[in-house]
Amino acid sequence: MNVYLIRHGQTELNQNGIHQYSTTPLSKKGSGEVSRLAQRLKEAKIDRIYSSPMVRAEQTAKIISEKSGLHYKILEDLKELKRPSAIEGKNITDQIAIQIKKSIRDNYHFPNWHHSDEENFWDIKNRVSSVMKFLENQSADNILLATHGVVIRMFVSLAIFTDKLTPEQFLTIYEHVRVSNTGITHCRFSPKSGWEIISLNDTTHLG
Repeated sequence: MNVYLIRHGQTELNQNGIHQYSTTPLSKKGSGEVSRLAQRLKEAKIDRIYSSPMVRAEQTAKIISEKSGLHYKILEDLKELKRPSAIEGKNITDQIAIQIKKSIRDNYHFPNWHHSDEENFWDIKNRVSSVMKFLENQSADNILLATHGVVIRMFVSLAIFTDKLTPEQFLTIYEHVRVSNTGITHCRFSPKSGWEIISLNDTTHLG
């Protein structure tokens, strides 16, 4: 089984370095990026499409769905990492946002620690593990997931380290693996070999 993890198209907020809301939509440029991606994905012969419920990801799935003629389904666990509500709408250079993220980083290794209403490492690890187990029981040959950057990085991390993944290992991948808007990360699963990573962040459709 092939799984194609797609990060949503660009939004005005992520273009400008602003922490996004769940309701942030694609920009005009982002919609154009997804249209080009959808054209390329015709070669992949996608059987099923699952999408995060967040607006920017669902809009991405909808454009691909319309181009391919396949209906998409919402998979709640594909939503982006929940960050503290206090930083939503703030620029990444905002001092309050910087201080909150530093506090989270300083306490990243504590399973029961939360700054406020955000998900921590164990929350997102368990959620993405559930997605992978769900996929392992699917009968389709080619599945597309319209999702988000942190989810893709966690998926890749779990494919490599399985459930033994540590916070340190994930932070290394998080900081050194780039995930671009509409980038394609291709993974493959078989009962014999488990999960394999075929390619990371392929954006050749953007030129």
